[in-house]
Amino acid sequence: MTLSIAAASDVGCVRANNEDMLLVQDQFIRDASFENRIETVDGPILIAVSDGMGGHAAGELASEFTLQRMAAAITGLPKEADKASLEELLKEQIKAIHDSLNMLGKENPTMQGLGCTFTGLLLYNAGIYLIHVGDSRLYRQRRGLIALLTKDHTLRNMLNDPSIPANKIANSFGGGASDIFFDFEDLTDRMLPNDILLLCSDGLSGELSDDDIEAALDAGADAKTLVNLARNKGGRDNISCIVIRIE
Repeated sequence: MTLSIAAASDVGCVRANNEDMLLVQDQFIRDASFENRIETVDGPILIAVSDGMGGHAAGELASEFTLQRMAAAITGLPKEADKASLEELLKEQIKAIHDSLNMLGKENPTMQGLGCTFTGLLLYNAGIYLIHVGDSRLYRQRRGLIALLTKDHTLRNMLNDPSIPANKIANSFGGGASDIFFDFEDLTDRMLPNDILLLCSDGLSGELSDDDIEAALDAGADAKTLVNLARNKGGRDNISCIVIRIE
């Protein structure tokens, strides 16, 4: 499996600081762009987006903390494990990270409520697994048609109530809630050569419609191009995305 990867994270046009962060293997990306090509998968690899929230600088800390801890958890996975075993191992690590963020929020009043989303792809033993918490997204583009592969963990979506504001998160790392859940799915059989995968924060999906994203990817857009399109639409939030082309 050969992957061509382009990532970009931008503060946007309104916010004073960037609370998003991206992870591509061992590279942490904020206010920057990055390109890489993975020819073979040697050991577990994590590719992820995290969108922070909280008080002054707390969102930045939450997204970085979570990506660093998740990256460390991935490196500690056994050489071989089935899906059920992986899910149990990840459940333990995700709960520990969640509890640590909540403790930081309790101990530091300026960081009260700090938390973040997490949407990532785990490349493990020739498999591709989705790990999803919150309302960042994973899309797949195939033969010019886009499909959303994640479900937003928002109150609006989970209660099926369009009157609830779209930004009301129902599930996140930290954020003060005692519990956390995550979607874990084996996507291996749902991927084909020439598919394009897009991981993004809601700063991108909130500015660009699915049709906008579909047209841009079909025209060959990379991560920086998508970020600029979102900025041109207003850029009201931080904008971060990773474009992965399966060759």
